Amino acid sequence: AAEAKASLAIAVPGGVAAGNYQLARLRLRQGRAAEALSAADKAINADPRHVPSQYLKVRLLAMDGTANRAVDQLLRVTARHPDDLGLKLCLAEAQISSEQYPAAVRTVTEVLKRAETSLSAMKLLARAYLGQGNDATAEYILKRVLELEREPEAMHLMARIYLSRDDLLSAKGWLEEALSKDPDYVEALNNVGVVYVRVRNWESAVSALTRATRLAPAFAAAWLNLGSAQRGSSRFKDAEASWQKALELDPTLAEPAYNLGILYLENPLEGRERKAQLEEAIKAFTGYKQKTPGKKGAEVDPFIAEARVLIEQLLEAEKEALK
Repeated sequence: AAEAKASLAIAVPGGVAAGNYQLARLRLRQGRAAEALSAADKAINADPRHVPSQYLKVRLLAMDGTANRAVDQLLRVTARHPDDLGLKLCLAEAQISSEQYPAAVRTVTEVLKRAETSLSAMKLLARAYLGQGNDATAEYILKRVLELEREPEAMHLMARIYLSRDDLLSAKGWLEEALSKDPDYVEALNNVGVVYVRVRNWESAVSALTRATRLAPAFAAAWLNLGSAQRGSSRFKDAEASWQKALELDPTLAEPAYNLGILYLENPLEGRERKAQLEEAIKAFTGYKQKTPGKKGAEVDPFIAEARVLIEQLLEAEKEALK
C-alpha cells in the first residue's frame, strides 16, 4: 500500500522528491539498500534542498561506511544555499557518520548561533560530543533538550549514555519513556530489548524485539538480539532462525555465528541428529573465527575441540552398539 501511494506521488507534478523519498524509506525497511539509495538520489536530483532525502542518503551511505561521500556533496550544496539550516544539519549528520566530530561541532555551532533552541541541532551536537567520548557534555546538552521538550530521540541518546555506564535501570527508564512517546521507535525497541536480555526478562525482551523486527525486517541487530531473548526463554529453534536471519541480512556479523555454535553445542534440538548438530556447531565456530581473527577468534577453539570429542564419542558408541 505504501509503495502504491509513493508511486502515485511521483507521478503528480511537484511530487518527485517527496514520492521518491517515501519509496526510499520503504526500500530501506525491506532491506533493499541499493534501491533505497537510488530512490533517495532521484529525490535529491529533483530537489537538492529536500532535507529528508539528503538526511536519508547520509544514513544509507553510513551503512556502507561511505558517509564521507555525502560530506563532499553537502559541502557543495550548503555553499550554494548558505541560509538553509536544514542542509547544514544534514552536513553535520554526514560529518558525524564519517567520524569527523570536530567538523560536526563547528557546523552545528553555526546553526545554533542562528537558531538557539533548535532541538535537531542540539541533538546533533550531543552526538558529536558522544563520538568524541565526551559523554558529560553530551548529557548536559541533552538535559537542555529535554527541558524544552520530552523528545524521544533525546531520551534514546540519554539511554545510550547510561548503557555505556552499565546503569541498566536508568537506561531502561529513558527507553521506556521514549517508547511511550513513540511506540514505533525501532532503535529504542532494540535497545530496550537488549536491557531486558541483560536483566533476564526474556518475555519482555522477545516482545520488544519481535516488534522491532516487524517494523524493520532488515534490521540485523534486532534479529541478533531477538535470538538471544528466544534462547533465554528456551525457544531454541526460534533463536536459531533469528540468528540465521541476522547472518542473511549482514554476513559480516560474527556474533550470530558464535551464538549458533553455542546453541548447537549445548542445546540438542528436537528432531535433529546429534552428530549432524555438532558438525553444525563446528561450522558455525569456524565461521566466527574467519570473521574474528587473532586472539578473540581463537577463544572458540576449546568449543571446536569439545564438539569433535563429542562426535568421536558418538561414533565409538555406534561401533559398540554394532558389536
